Amino acid sequence: MRLASIVCFCIIALTIKSSQQGVTRPPAESPVTAPSAGRLCITFDDAPTGEGAFLSGPERTARLIAQLETHEIPQVVFYCVTGQISWHRGHQRLAQYARAGHLIANHSHTHPAPETDGAAAYMADLRVADDSLRQFATFTPWFRYPFLNEGRTEPVRDSIRAALRVLGYRNGYVTIDTWDWYLDRRCRDAAEEGVAIDTAALGQIYVEMIWQAVQFYDNMAHEVLGSAPVHVLLLHENDLEALFIGDLAGCLRTHGWEITTPSVAYADPIAEYTPQTLFSNQGLIAAIAVDRDYEGPLRHPSENTEYLDSLLAARHVFSEP
Repeated sequence: MRLASIVCFCIIALTIKSSQQGVTRPPAESPVTAPSAGRLCITFDDAPTGEGAFLSGPERTARLIAQLETHEIPQVVFYCVTGQISWHRGHQRLAQYARAGHLIANHSHTHPAPETDGAAAYMADLRVADDSLRQFATFTPWFRYPFLNEGRTEPVRDSIRAALRVLGYRNGYVTIDTWDWYLDRRCRDAAEEGVAIDTAALGQIYVEMIWQAVQFYDNMAHEVLGSAPVHVLLLHENDLEALFIGDLAGCLRTHGWEITTPSVAYADPIAEYTPQTLFSNQGLIAAIAVDRDYEGPLRHPSENTEYLDSLLAARHVFSEP
């Protein structure tokens, strides 16, 4: 049975706190249907990342490009951390993504937080990345904030926003957040420890987790806005994407969703909304929800280390060889 045909479940009716605050146990699962099928684009953060649990960096790039083409996933955007370009043939890999027609955009040089050294140092870091990325043919002046953190104080946030406008950048916002990065981290840790990984079970969790997140944030959009935008899905350039992106595409299409291009998604009217809240880490839909005093949960249940650890254990993804 293909992963695309797996019946996906959505976790509901629980207010989730951050993983730092802790969650005692995974919430119960029950089937939920999104209000209607929608559209989304796919974006990948942190390119070019190094060796993973299953693939080297160059192997990942080649496989990911092939999978995107094979499964007819249109143009995607890679938000790049240029401090990593010197690793594992990073420049060559970004050039491969560009030659395949995918967009190259800015995710900073060192992945900083605005509070670390202030707005001036933050923008200096962004400009270093800008200088490095403009050489690629498909470079697009979109900036994705590392950690989706736009600033914890209004002066810092507004200063960075103003500087981005001067540079001609737009915010590479997301509307659907996921924790694919945590699943990848657990796989890399397992590989280093010599622990066997059940890739079939892992792939099923990956597809289910992201499909649940799509439904969760789409439901929130309908509740907060009365309709849903063309969504922007946050993923990361890691091994799981190269292994399972085709299965994810199949799951989305089975449920009536269309995968479109980043240019179409960022042309949605929601792109003109500037949140007033300082709560930005869950993406634009959640920020709008806070601005509008939404009382529902703002974080999908799978965005929690304890929940994901419990799920991985229950599915026996990791076992001693």
